[in-house]
Amino acid sequence: GRYKEANFHFYISMNVNIIIEFFILVVFILFARPILSVFSNDIEIIEKSAIYLIITGVIMIFQSGNVVIGTAIRSYGDTRFMLYSQIFGSFFVVTLSSILVLGLHMDIMAIYITFFCDEAARSIINLIYFRVKYAKPDTILQTQ
Repeated sequence: GRYKEANFHFYISMNVNIIIEFFILVVFILFARPILSVFSNDIEIIEKSAIYLIITGVIMIFQSGNVVIGTAIRSYGDTRFMLYSQIFGSFFVVTLSSILVLGLHMDIMAIYITFFCDEAARSIINLIYFRVKYAKPDTILQTQ
């Protein structure tokens, strides 16, 4: 196959993804309140919700990275690993959110913490798996 070209496009996609997601995060940080004011006129709700919009921006970096990485892994025909990753993520989300909500009596922030931990962990694990199994130096297209 054309592994060198595939890996080259993976790294381009990952870099574009990171740039776009950081831009969105900056927009969320700078304009959280104006964005939220489209949905509510209640100043108290807007003030309390701004942090959640910013946290969502951070989560999106890992979540979209996970989509790019997962697609790259599946493009090599490796669907089993991504299935196992999803099963792990589901178990992780249920377990951690139960501990935070039921055990520690946290509010909605527990769900945001859970989503962040899940997406960050899976994107890092999936990236390590991809790099070890598929992105070996002899399969990376040199652009020189």
